[in-house]
Amino acid sequence: MATKFTHTHTHTNKNAQISVLLINCNKTKEMILRKAKLQNIPHLEIDGKQIERVSEFKILGLQLSNNLKWNYNIDLICKKMSSKLYFFKLLKRFGLPIEDLYYFYITVIRPISEYACTVWNHNLTATLSDQSESYQKRALRIIYGDQIKGMPYQNALFQANLESLKDRIITLSQSFFKKILSTDSCLHTLLPPERNNEIFSKLCNPLKYPIPYSRTKKYQSFLNYALANFQNSM
Repeated sequence: MATKFTHTHTHTNKNAQISVLLINCNKTKEMILRKAKLQNIPHLEIDGKQIERVSEFKILGLQLSNNLKWNYNIDLICKKMSSKLYFFKLLKRFGLPIEDLYYFYITVIRPISEYACTVWNHNLTATLSDQSESYQKRALRIIYGDQIKGMPYQNALFQANLESLKDRIITLSQSFFKKILSTDSCLHTLLPPERNNEIFSKLCNPLKYPIPYSRTKKYQSFLNYALANFQNSM
């Protein structure tokens, strides 16, 4: 359930001050994350007002779906990148140097594809990953033109000194996980208890933390995915 809060009422007396947050029911949505049919699940009500139930909802820049697929979110990312690439073409047409075009891409356009990537990247299908990757291919063709015409994508990346979006997002995810491993991180307490040092130090592939069991990848959190895939590289 996503909520947005309205104004605050404050009640005061000589001994205490109490603030009460009021929920704006018109801006509150209900989303049920499950496969089962929803006909028999009663709608959420607040103060006698029925909350709208939705299957998709945009919150904090992410497009969430009740089936936990990321098609709509990737579509949103691609639309934003496409809009920026149109402006990008105009810059090329007006004679902006290759170096400036390159800098514009990595600072303005590419970050769109990286936003909140630790939330959704590990659950992407190959098709969705390729969909966003195609926009980096277009950007390289705009920047370098005939210099990379007919060149395989991996060769073009090498010439541009760029990672593929897939590899870059993995790098960003590993960096984020490394921060979580620090005791200073506010997310550190979400990690499972460390394994007994006397046990894991004797193993062929010792891991500091146990790998949580996930019955299906679809509902796997980033933390569980990172524990299963990134510990050896830390």
